Amino acid sequence: MAKKKRPKPTVSDAKQPGSAKKSATRTKDPPVPAGRREETVAVSNAVPRPSLLKEQKKVDASADVASASPQPSATRQVDVTLGQIVTILMRSPQHKERPLADLEWLVLPAILSGQYRVAQAQQSGLAVPVGVALWASVSTAVDQRLSDLSVPWRLQSEEWSSGNIPWLVELVADTPTQQALLKHLGETVFKGRGIKMRVRGADGKTQIGTFKGAV
Repeated sequence: MAKKKRPKPTVSDAKQPGSAKKSATRTKDPPVPAGRREETVAVSNAVPRPSLLKEQKKVDASADVASASPQPSATRQVDVTLGQIVTILMRSPQHKERPLADLEWLVLPAILSGQYRVAQAQQSGLAVPVGVALWASVSTAVDQRLSDLSVPWRLQSEEWSSGNIPWLVELVADTPTQQALLKHLGETVFKGRGIKMRVRGADGKTQIGTFKGAV
């Protein structure tokens, strides 16, 4: 019997008001292990910071609707996104034991500045959050501090958008979803640029790595 293959992850760009809709980018994934539920992974758009939020149209594919339904407030969208990210962190062995207070400096600044992507998988007709990428765009001074491995990894809220040097703060997902998120970011937000991150080497020690975006 031929093996069932997992559908290729689909990745969508963040949509800016007035811009043309871009086609989805697909990446190749390995076959789905036997007994594993098939799922389609898609990266959702970032929520703009509340002060700049504008209403965006949502298309209902099940029916033709003359007028769009009312959009939730900026606060509501932040709450929804926070809930999705918390759900992902709760499933991660490395993150589920972290204090609740960490959300204030680790997650909220990324949501409010739109510096995140959430990957969702269609499972039994429902969109389930399965991965998240959080990044900061920091100043030279903050970059030097983050590059010093002897200094604890932590950002103040005002440091998340303090410059133009990108740092990947968190990437929480299984390996195929991580690859889809990085590919999406490399082709959109960080196209032609590199994003720095702290990674664990083969020897188990933390080191500085750089992910190169598409040229």
